[in-house]
Amino acid sequence: TSCIGGTKWTFLTPGTNLELATFYDVDFVNTSTGWVAAAGKGVLRTTDGGLTWTQQTNGFTNASIWSVDFIDANTGWALDRAVHGRIFKTVNGGATWTAQYACTNMYVYYSKLRFANANNGWAVGGFWYGTGKVMRTVNGGTTWTELDVGTEVLVDVFVINATNEVVSGEGAAIRKSADAGATWTDL
Repeated sequence: TSCIGGTKWTFLTPGTNLELATFYDVDFVNTSTGWVAAAGKGVLRTTDGGLTWTQQTNGFTNASIWSVDFIDANTGWALDRAVHGRIFKTVNGGATWTAQYACTNMYVYYSKLRFANANNGWAVGGFWYGTGKVMRTVNGGTTWTELDVGTEVLVDVFVINATNEVVSGEGAAIRKSADAGATWTDL
């Protein structure tokens, strides 16, 4: 344990054979159930608040998971950055994953995804040479549409609801949309 400013933190370890993994994202749906995006190791799941973790790799091949987002204990998405941006979905808490999308442009990568609900979600990233990219789904990830955000490479997205999002990225870029990504405003 460690004490920082009077707050007590407990360091949790994910388990054996994961010491060299890099964790890029974490998402909890309540105080007990959560997932970690573990690059090169798939997704890890806890149901006891992080005391123990189970590695979930069923459905991933050569994956480097950088982002996870769940809307409940069963339904979630994972973004694989190893192959420019593959998106997987689970409907059973991560026991199995099904590929939904694979980016075919070798110069584009996606690094973060977030969902407002079972239908509306966003993924952000960019071209290797510096232009930001946003994708949006309105059907739970079955299809994705690219949106023009007009900024540098994006690294994060915060979803307020189905129509309000904030994205951030390189070059101190922060933009928001209040119309589901049709238009973007600098913050």
